[in-house]
Amino acid sequence: MSEGMVAVGELVCLRPLTDRDHDALWDAAHDPVTSRLTGLVPAGSREAFDDWTKRLRQRADRVDFAITTPNCDDLIGHAVFTQMDEFAGRADMRMSMLPGHRGRGYGREAVFRLLELAFAPHPHGYGLHRVGLVVLALNPRAKELYESYGFQEEGTLRDYARDGESYTNATVMSLLADEFDASRSIYTPRTHAGA
Repeated sequence: MSEGMVAVGELVCLRPLTDRDHDALWDAAHDPVTSRLTGLVPAGSREAFDDWTKRLRQRADRVDFAITTPNCDDLIGHAVFTQMDEFAGRADMRMSMLPGHRGRGYGREAVFRLLELAFAPHPHGYGLHRVGLVVLALNPRAKELYESYGFQEEGTLRDYARDGESYTNATVMSLLADEFDASRSIYTPRTHAGA
């Protein structure tokens, strides 16, 4: 698996997670808005959370990125390719922005940079054919964002995540390499490098 991918854009930098990101990730994992929009349940203790982040680096089917400001320093979000299979050319994608950094364009560019990395051929990217994701029905802004980059709906997962005392559906979406049109982006093309 390709390691150390970095993508620097106009608003964000994607770089590998490091130990210095753990405190901000811990705080974000306990933000009720982040938990609701992603459906993820935070680790109960800091020790369990730190163990989980250490195990991330050992997984061959997962690549975690810190979303930072363009200086590649200050953490403002987290993105991940999961279930990554470079032989089959596919991965699933998840992303969340830290409180105070939503609705400001960072997430839009982060998705674009993730897709650039996903579909760019080696050594500039992962050379994937398909990127999939699941978006909760209670997060229509995220669904609209993914649709703006060409993601197509594949189906509905009924009662996929808890939402307080009830449940919410989720939409399965995907984008294929030949459907991603990087030239339509409002962002300046950037180069990628090893960390």
